[in-house]
Amino acid sequence: MERNLKPTRSHWIATLIITCVALSLTLMTFGCGGSSTPDTAANNFFEAINSGDWGAFQGAVLPERVRVMSGTEKQQLQAQLEKKGEKYSGLKFKVVKDKKDKNKAKVVILSGKISGQGTASGQQQTMDFKDVPEESRTLNAVRYKGRWYVDIQLSQGEAQPQSATQSGQ
Repeated sequence: MERNLKPTRSHWIATLIITCVALSLTLMTFGCGGSSTPDTAANNFFEAINSGDWGAFQGAVLPERVRVMSGTEKQQLQAQLEKKGEKYSGLKFKVVKDKKDKNKAKVVILSGKISGQGTASGQQQTMDFKDVPEESRTLNAVRYKGRWYVDIQLSQGEAQPQSATQSGQ
């Protein structure tokens, strides 16, 4: 008795369904980075710091900022992140969209606290963001390929991007 090993149409459909399910599970598990809104990008950034999750941190930051880091810089930042030295809590944000560029926004921390070990005292200290000047509690967010990311300089050798007014855009 000879078996027909030629794939049938139902075999191809079953294979396609299994592949789609596997791809969906992979994307849900690992994500593709970025967020749907600027404030969600900022929230994901701080959650990654709180949990010491290097992968989530990289996914929250503008990909180009991560790409330009040297291997040593990545190792140092990852080690620092995994120490979980700082904790952010109760964060509330306000988004200020750029009037000239729909792909840029400022995310201002309106309230919340940061806790960590003081460098001089070595004791746990907490600071309220309300006591910090607004410019020091404002993050840049950029939409890249349809997703929002926090735009912060990570590499020592990288220059901060020029604002639209400085670059003549």
